[in-house]
Amino acid sequence: MTAAGVRERINAIGRYVGDLMGDRHYQRYLDHHRRRHPAEQPMSESEYWRTRYAAQDSSPQGRCC
Repeated sequence: MTAAGVRERINAIGRYVGDLMGDRHYQRYLDHHRRRHPAEQPMSESEYWRTRYAAQDSSPQGRCC
């Protein structure tokens, strides 16, 4: 395997772990909001996380913690 191939796999693993940890949730929300609701103002990042955690607390589902 070439050095470029190794770097590509390491980057893919990093993206996968980041997705598992929720690192890109807010960015995905912004992308969705921009596509589906372009005329509306998106939530700030802190509003987004408050809303997300409140929804999880009010309707708990199977999760690790």
